[in-house]
Order: sequence, then C-alpha cells, then structure tokens
Amino acid sequence: MITCKLGGKEYHIDFISGRALREIGAAQKAYRQIIAAAEAVQKGETAEDDQGEKLIVDTLDTLVKWFCVVFNNQFTPDEVYDGYPSDKL
Repeated sequence: MITCKLGGKEYHIDFISGRALREIGAAQKAYRQIIAAAEAVQKGETAEDDQGEKLIVDTLDTLVKWFCVVFNNQFTPDEVYDGYPSDKL
C-alpha cells in the first residue's frame, strides 16, 4: 500500500495503475527539463527570468497532475500545493 499525507488527510492506493504508467511520459519529460535547467545554472548559464519561472511552474504543474493520477485523483493539484510541504515537493 502506498500512502500520501496532505495536510491532515491520508490517501492510500494499493498499486500504481496502468493509467499512471501510461501518463508517466509527460512527467518524465518535465523532470528531464528541470534537471537540464539546473545543470545549466550550475555551469553558469542562465535563461531569461520569464523562461526559467515558466519552466518551473509548468514542470511542477505537470508533476503534480501526474501525482494526482497516481492516487486516482483522490485529491486535486490545488490540494497538493496547499497541503504538501514545499521542501518535499
């Protein structure tokens, strides 16, 4: 069983569904983009502020939406953003 605690609520799933596996592609792509951006920053390369901010927001949104799918949409992206600690996000 997999458990997620958001705020004061706990959500459970027994397994990762085929749908979550099917939709992992967008999450993987978003994750690769954020890793590439972080590596560029380490090399001293910078993007325009608007592009970097948009990349972070878009990437987080994609990953959080996929996380909701993993948990069979028992909660919304807003509930994740409001109920999950930012340092663990």
